Amino acid sequence: MKNAPVIPKKKKGLVIKLFRPKAKELKKGEYISPRCFTEPGNPDSPSYTIQVPYFGDGLPEEYLTWRDLLRKALEGQNITDGPGMFNHTENVMFGDALAFFKRKTLEAPARTVARYNIVMTKLTAHVFLVHAYRKQKRVEVFNRDFYSLLIEDLNVNDLDEVPLSNCLD
Repeated sequence: MKNAPVIPKKKKGLVIKLFRPKAKELKKGEYISPRCFTEPGNPDSPSYTIQVPYFGDGLPEEYLTWRDLLRKALEGQNITDGPGMFNHTENVMFGDALAFFKRKTLEAPARTVARYNIVMTKLTAHVFLVHAYRKQKRVEVFNRDFYSLLIEDLNVNDLDEVPLSNCLD
């Protein structure tokens, strides 16, 4: 007699979502609107504004969007020196991201452009899940093995061809 399948106590789910998150509607106070110039060094050139949201935590895709908007704002305002880049970035952060950014900034107190790029790279690694792909594969293998125990007559490779609703009574 086969052992009955073990149902996990902890709900396991996908780490990397299979759908793209909906774009957030930003309300006043959730972003800053810096005035940028089409020619950053020329104050007489046409100007435009960018809505750069505050970032504290979120999905990696939100972080990448925020980082791209931050880069555009820094370029549009002609902020090319290290201290200006650090100050502007700290102004649009809060929570865990700000604490991590400040901690990594204090490791080497020189506020240069090269140091800024290093800190932003470390922040990117902090926001992204380190072993997300590995955990995702473990969940998929677990689910495949779990359902193969429920269906005695089928091979694991045949699971894609037979709907599970027909096999579970």
